[in-house]
Amino acid sequence: GAQLADLQVQMTQAQESSQQTSRQVNSIAATAYMTGQVSTEMSLVFARSPRQFIDGAYDLQSLSSNTNHVLAQVKTKQADLALLAAQVATTKTKQADVVRQATALRDQLQIKVAQEQKLLNLLPLMSDQSETSSVL
Repeated sequence: GAQLADLQVQMTQAQESSQQTSRQVNSIAATAYMTGQVSTEMSLVFARSPRQFIDGAYDLQSLSSNTNHVLAQVKTKQADLALLAAQVATTKTKQADVVRQATALRDQLQIKVAQEQKLLNLLPLMSDQSETSSVL
């Protein structure tokens, strides 16, 4: 009888110690999980019953599914952004080409205007020379 009583006391102490340790580990795990320092899978380790384990596994599967869906959306958005970046680069190149062409045309027009201005400046001189030669 005394041996059984001692074993029961030891078992009660071990259960209490186990529960206290479990609470401490759960607290540490919860803090680590919230700060991103422990994987979600670790939550299954701390399940106290088969139901908690099943619920945790279901939650983990749902989280995994949601994470995969979000990751797929992120990859799609990244691909869209890469396409847009390529389109922007192409547009910038085309704009630069248009600016170069416009600059070249402007330069050509300025040269022609300068040439026409020279001809206009020569007209009075030519007119004076033709009057002088007609007088002679």
